[in-house]
Amino acid sequence: MTKSHPSTSQADLTWSVEQPSGITQEVFLQHGLTIGRVASNTVCIEDPEVEHIHARVLRQADGSFILQAEDRATFQVFAIDGSTQTTGKAALQADLILQIGKTKITCNQQKSHA
Repeated sequence: MTKSHPSTSQADLTWSVEQPSGITQEVFLQHGLTIGRVASNTVCIEDPEVEHIHARVLRQADGSFILQAEDRATFQVFAIDGSTQTTGKAALQADLILQIGKTKITCNQQKSHA
């Protein structure tokens, strides 16, 4: 179980997606968001190491998000504590870094506007 508050995890996380080409894209996390090689994905990664639909974001009952790989696909997770793991499922939280193929994805806490 994560320590983040469900409302923060649900509405306030974004991804900064850095492609090897140097293009960076900001994406607001939402249930059903997909990552993969096909252009119809929310995040399209043109990389032969990436599956057509590599992974998708799923909302859990507590409002938090996870990234779940499709089939046998995996991705790397660089945790806040400095550890690295290759996995098919990860709880999403601020400051977590993921790598799919050669693309780096950083989870960010969206800044609140007063």
